[in-house]
Amino acid sequence: MLLINCSVTAQEVRYCPKCSAEAYSKLAMSCEYCNASLAEENKTKKNVEFASLHVKLMYTGDKPGDLYPYAKMYVNGKYQGNVEIADMQQRNSEIKQEWNNGLGGFCTCIYEKHFEKVTQGVKKIEFELRFKRLGGLLKSTKRVVFPYVSFKAGERTLIEHCFNSAVSFTQHKTPEKLGIKKPLLPSFPEAELKTATGTAEISVGL
Repeated sequence: MLLINCSVTAQEVRYCPKCSAEAYSKLAMSCEYCNASLAEENKTKKNVEFASLHVKLMYTGDKPGDLYPYAKMYVNGKYQGNVEIADMQQRNSEIKQEWNNGLGGFCTCIYEKHFEKVTQGVKKIEFELRFKRLGGLLKSTKRVVFPYVSFKAGERTLIEHCFNSAVSFTQHKTPEKLGIKKPLLPSFPEAELKTATGTAEISVGL
């Protein structure tokens, strides 16, 4: 019975209070990633206050089919998981409404993911994405860095990034600087703008 009790105790999971790494047993004394002490009893999962992170990477180019299915995320230089494609839609030249080309006319592909259990503090967040070149014969890897991202316990931090090429992926630019305008009427996808004799009329299909 003593042997059974010892083995059960060793499997109890603890979280690092500094970097939130998990899967530590009670026998562990320090975090193998950041070397923080795990010896004190109050440094357990229930006493660690976490923030959350929502990531949205938006591609505004015309070739979403050439994109890789996921981007890698790094926190303070360490790999934390993948941000996968959540939605994709090729622009259609046959659609009259300009704001309905692609995903609302704003982008053609979205990488999106929500991360829980992010510890407090200021962290460097990086995203790495591979790009195809020359019809897929060559590949290049690009990174965009957000050096000072603040996290507070119980709050959600949002990172939105827009790009239309491998070069722009590494740069922090607004959609306007990329030459993309947001939909005129995003709440009404069936709206149509008509002009006649110098007057403007908006018709909304119901």
